[in-house]
Amino acid sequence: MAALPSTQPGRDVDADVLDVNIEDSVVQKLAENDSKFAFLSSEAKAATDAEHAMTLRQAIRSHPKAVLWSIFFSTAVAMEGYDTVLISAFYAVPTFQKKYGRMTKKPGKYEIPAPWQAGLSNGARVGEILGLLLNGYVCEKFGFKKTMIGMLCLLTGLIFIVFFAPNIGTLVAGEVLMGVPWGAFQTLTTVYAAEVCPVALRGYLTTVRPND
Repeated sequence: MAALPSTQPGRDVDADVLDVNIEDSVVQKLAENDSKFAFLSSEAKAATDAEHAMTLRQAIRSHPKAVLWSIFFSTAVAMEGYDTVLISAFYAVPTFQKKYGRMTKKPGKYEIPAPWQAGLSNGARVGEILGLLLNGYVCEKFGFKKTMIGMLCLLTGLIFIVFFAPNIGTLVAGEVLMGVPWGAFQTLTTVYAAEVCPVALRGYLTTVRPND
């Protein structure tokens, strides 16, 4: 194939210049030399066209397991939105103030310092950013299901840090670490639905997130 002439930015390119001879294309040559490749290409095109032509009802009836697995994955974030804001409700609880706060000028009164309040409120967000970044690499290597199982096991273990935290520093560390699987859940559920489910279902299943 001849090289295309150079053009200056902002100038229109003649349509004849971009005309590609299909007979010289790689796909055409593979199809001519390998009948199996031509057959697979035609099957893939037919499957793609059929998927795009599916109605919502047809997609649900033909892919029930994909729908159920996608909804099941989405339940992992059912408590994520609740857990990230629940900690702020404890700042005014006297028992919580006494255990993790400091005494004020008034005898018998305790409070959570503002810097620690910010750390507790935003610590999970920091962990979620790390989880969002980490999820892509882990899914690429281990797959969706193994990643989901691993993150759920990790979260189960990290809950003990927050539950038995002896001081506010440990509590903040637990919130940050728990944010990692929470962040992974946010992208894992959406990407799974987008890649596994047919086109007619993706708009619905990518928004099935109980915490939204």
